[in-house]
Amino acid sequence: MNTAAIPTVDRLRIQDRAAYELLYRLVMPSVVRLVRRNGGNVADAEDVFQETLMVLFEKVQRPDFRLTASLKTYLITIARNIWLNRLRARRTLLLNNLADCDNLPDQPADEFTPTNAVLRWLDQATPFCRALLRAVFFDNEPMETLLARMGWKNKHTAANQKYKCVQQVKRVAVGTNRAHFFSRSGD
Repeated sequence: MNTAAIPTVDRLRIQDRAAYELLYRLVMPSVVRLVRRNGGNVADAEDVFQETLMVLFEKVQRPDFRLTASLKTYLITIARNIWLNRLRARRTLLLNNLADCDNLPDQPADEFTPTNAVLRWLDQATPFCRALLRAVFFDNEPMETLLARMGWKNKHTAANQKYKCVQQVKRVAVGTNRAHFFSRSGD
């Protein structure tokens, strides 16, 4: 890659659209390779790259921001960390789902209702996330309908919002379960 073609931090700081587009062309293929080699797909890579650019945008606005590596290395490191966090979250979610299979009620799936614990966790989410997650998981509202209702531009934005809201509820659930576990450990 031609390092002279990489945009400067100053261009990124002033939100030069061409600089961000250039980063997309120069760095996105590496992020796609990284994500695909580690169990993801192109859509996952696009989400990760968008989140990476948001992190970069926030960082370059800080007056004390200094690059200690090349911009490409910096971005790939951010993308790698984001992807690893998502993989950890997926693995934890999968393990939690498998553990919960032992506690499922003996009734058909169409009669199954959300547990009180899930509803309590959901009630602690922001109103936006509460509404989004209820629409997606309880009302089975199609994403296309949500796109129009929320004014989102594409499915990736919708998927990102859904992911962030699920993570928000998951943090509440993990904190609640830890508190419950430690409060019972003295019994």
